[in-house]
Amino acid sequence: MTEALGLRDRVRLEAEPDHIGVWPDRPGSPATSRRRVALMLALVGLGDHARQRPGELSGGQQQRVAIARALAGRPKLLLADEPTGQLDQETGKQIMRLLRAVVRSEGVTALVATHDPVLIDLADEVLQLQDGKITAS
Repeated sequence: MTEALGLRDRVRLEAEPDHIGVWPDRPGSPATSRRRVALMLALVGLGDHARQRPGELSGGQQQRVAIARALAGRPKLLLADEPTGQLDQETGKQIMRLLRAVVRSEGVTALVATHDPVLIDLADEVLQLQDGKITAS
């Protein structure tokens, strides 16, 4: 169903969950959520692409939409499992830099799982897991 929606509407689904009763205590009018959606798309560099459909975007642009959607609902914690796994190395670095900048501007804590040692250099703190146990930090 969401494939038929443009980026603005896909992000709005995350910014306006009130209409389905998920977060009934979350404040916000439709005008507020429209501003939030516009801000999130602008933060990830896709403000001019709001009417495009997902199939019209590159892999990197689709990852940026995913970041915008994840942050639209103002989470306190963002979990990202291999957010750059399907991207080339340079696009992956760009996405991680973007994620880091947006997380800081929004005051969100991000927990990112990756196997890519190049991306680890972009982290504020690194925890290493081996056989389900933290082996280094």
